[in-house]
Amino acid sequence: MTSSSNLLKNHVDPGIYVIPAAKTPFIWFGVIFVRSGFYAGGIFRFRLFIPYTFPECKECPKLIFETPLFHPYVNSLTNELYLGNNCLFTEWQKDINHLWQVICYMKTIFYNIQTNCAINQLAADLYENNKEEFLKSVMECVQNSKVKIYDKTSKDDPNYLLFDEYNSQIHESYKEIFRKEKKSSESNSSRSVSWIQPGTLKALSRHN
Repeated sequence: MTSSSNLLKNHVDPGIYVIPAAKTPFIWFGVIFVRSGFYAGGIFRFRLFIPYTFPECKECPKLIFETPLFHPYVNSLTNELYLGNNCLFTEWQKDINHLWQVICYMKTIFYNIQTNCAINQLAADLYENNKEEFLKSVMECVQNSKVKIYDKTSKDDPNYLLFDEYNSQIHESYKEIFRKEKKSSESNSSRSVSWIQPGTLKALSRHN
């Protein structure tokens, strides 16, 4: 499982943050900050559920959004991302498939919307035939995601990702520290922080 974590660091783009649960290595907590497209501004939590027999398994991991997501490839009842439309995940093969591929595929659904294997037919129909109504439903879940990201009711694990609303009195000094660190070492530009500033998706450590 450690090698899988290292691969994630090398392959997952900035804007996605993932951490294994403290209580079990078979559940990973994650959040994605969507920067453009229909879902721009959305901040969606998700959990990756890994089979207990991993990597000696045939069953694919499950990625379930904690924040409701209106999308053709997301089950409207369970919020599970449908992986069956992707030939990579028809059957898990340990020498071919990797957890980072699931995370990266999850990111693509926000920027490249397809409907050919839709699990949410309403979302697919609206996307194909009524973009205005589709966008209205998308904006509702985007706005909801911005509120839900601060929800602290789920504390079932010490590693659960928690976010605080930006408070200049508390966070301004940290901004200055991060700015200095960025100047001294550009290699730290993807640093993760635990708060976001209202009206922007940029992590405070990445501000100029």
